[in-house]
Amino acid sequence: CVTGVQTCALPIWVTCVGFADDMVLTMTGPDPNVLFSTLGYRANRIKKEIATLGLSLNTSKTEVVLYTNKRPTVLPTFRIGTDVIPISNKARYLGVILDRHLTYSEHLSHIVAKTKRSIYMLRNLVYRKFGPSPKLMRLCYTIVARTKLSYACHVWRSEEHTSELQSHSDLVCRLLLEKK
Repeated sequence: CVTGVQTCALPIWVTCVGFADDMVLTMTGPDPNVLFSTLGYRANRIKKEIATLGLSLNTSKTEVVLYTNKRPTVLPTFRIGTDVIPISNKARYLGVILDRHLTYSEHLSHIVAKTKRSIYMLRNLVYRKFGPSPKLMRLCYTIVARTKLSYACHVWRSEEHTSELQSHSDLVCRLLLEKK
C-alpha cells in the first residue's frame, strides 16, 4: 500500500493493494459480521498510519462491498472513525466497475456506452475536417475504440463477455464506416 502503511501488520486473510492514491482492503471469511468488525479495525489503523504521513483518508469516496453469490443478509453498520460508510452493490477500482457478484456486466455496459460516445464525436469531427476517410476511421477505431473496449479485459473477460464485446466492436466499426 502506501509507504509506511505496510507496517500495520495485517493478518494473512487481509490483503492491502494500492496504486497511486487508490487503496483496496480485501478479506475473506464465512461470517460477514466478523469481516466487517475486522475490516473496520484495520481501516481505522490505516487511517491513523496515513495521518502520520501527513495524508488523510477521504471517507466520502470510501466504499464497502460484500462480494458474494449468497442472498444478502442483514449487515452491520461500517464505520471509519465517526464516519458511517454505506454498503454498496458495486465499487470502482482503477476504472473497472466491480459489482457484488463479480459479473462485470455493468462495467461492460459502461465502457460500451463510453466508447460509442467517443466514436460518434470522432466520426463527426473527422467527417467535418477531412471528409470520409477509411484510413482515419481505422485509426480512430484502433486508438480509441479498441483501447477502451479492451482496458483491463484480463480481469473481466469471459466467454459470455467476449462474444458480447465482439458484437459491440463490430457495431463500432459499422458506425465508423457508414456514410453520414
